[in-house]
Amino acid sequence: MMGKLAGNILVGKLAVNNAYDGVWHCCRCIGRPGVVADVEAGRDRLTPINHLRFATVIKAETPDERIMRNHLTREYNLKNTNVWEPPEHESRVSSISKPRTTQKEKLINSNEVSRVNKILIVSYMRSGSTFTSDLISQSKGVFLIFEPFWNICHGMKRNATYYTWDAICRNSEDEIKNMNKISDVLQNLFMCNFSHLPAEISKSFWFFAQGTGYDILNECYQSYKNRQVNASVAFDSATKGKCIKNLEALCKNSSTVLIKTIRMSCDKLSKIITKIPELKVVHLVRDPRAILYSRQKAEQIDYQHVGNESQSLCFKMDHNINIENHEMKEKIFLLKYECLAANPVIMAKKIYLFLNLRYTSKFDSWLITHTQGKVSSSNGRFETRIANSLLVSLKWIYNVPKDVLKLIDKECKNLYKSLRLSDSPTILQEYTYLNKFNMTKVYDNMCNG
Repeated sequence: MMGKLAGNILVGKLAVNNAYDGVWHCCRCIGRPGVVADVEAGRDRLTPINHLRFATVIKAETPDERIMRNHLTREYNLKNTNVWEPPEHESRVSSISKPRTTQKEKLINSNEVSRVNKILIVSYMRSGSTFTSDLISQSKGVFLIFEPFWNICHGMKRNATYYTWDAICRNSEDEIKNMNKISDVLQNLFMCNFSHLPAEISKSFWFFAQGTGYDILNECYQSYKNRQVNASVAFDSATKGKCIKNLEALCKNSSTVLIKTIRMSCDKLSKIITKIPELKVVHLVRDPRAILYSRQKAEQIDYQHVGNESQSLCFKMDHNINIENHEMKEKIFLLKYECLAANPVIMAKKIYLFLNLRYTSKFDSWLITHTQGKVSSSNGRFETRIANSLLVSLKWIYNVPKDVLKLIDKECKNLYKSLRLSDSPTILQEYTYLNKFNMTKVYDNMCNG
């Protein structure tokens, strides 16, 4: 039945009415009993409910009301705000455009955002960071942002403005140096303010399928594009901006925002944590011999330059470990990939405990599938399944030439001490012996130190 009051639908914290003059009026509840904010024709004021003719307080939403609300909200969005939404069965959040907020509402929203779990994975190329981000993403309500700084070095070849990022761009060790820009980007990402991001950062949303909402983003874009015969550059930019709004809504509906990057150094973290005090960091490290072997396999480095490559990698990793040990130990979880590979369930529980995430028994089966199943990867670049995880992490032992291992050992002595790693001849000897008994003991010293 559609009487006058039947037009009042509760949308999250929005009461929407269309029963009087055909104009949609929105009232946002702000938590004060008997008071709503009347937002109409650009006005923003507090109005007692008994003076607001068309407002109705609805304490609980029935299934019928939910169906009606979804229908009317989608119809309103398409007709008035031109914001695309996926079909009912695909939609996870409502994308209704928000009216201007009061100072009190901003404070409430700020407090809500501060309760969001904020996690940053800092790692190195070919260190197992994709698998680690996938592991953490198994928790309910995680929004994963994958490699936001990827396009800085990628775009430097074509756009001179990218140089303001002060990036060091090498084939295997990209690093962004501009502290102010990094801090601004991370704050906007954790607040889900994607519309405020520089274009070079938001490109990662469209490039990496691993990120949350990638499919929704591209479906949104295609939906607009299919209606346009000759899409111009301006249309393309405007359309992507509209679609990013949907991604923002999805992010703001999540309980955890997880950012994974291999293009940051830990020496930036102390200042970032000052600005984002609730931030928790997972610093993922791996045996440099395994990293360099994986990079060579992926044709990212050449063994002819392994001396320089190992020096750069090991210095950076050791420097990062020393920084966190002295300055931010309680904020950073040092995750050793070999320990995760040898004892996936034990280590996963430790990670979840540190990050205040709920670990359930279903993760055990996921871990078994992804650490003991068949190898699966995206064209060799991003491994999300590793066969017998420990065997994979030890492949370098019998595949890297001994003269190359000797060079790596020379450049990585300090890192070996920090990670309690043995040199290559010692590990080879242990591997040969333990292969007959229990290979999980190869990195025992590293994992139990």
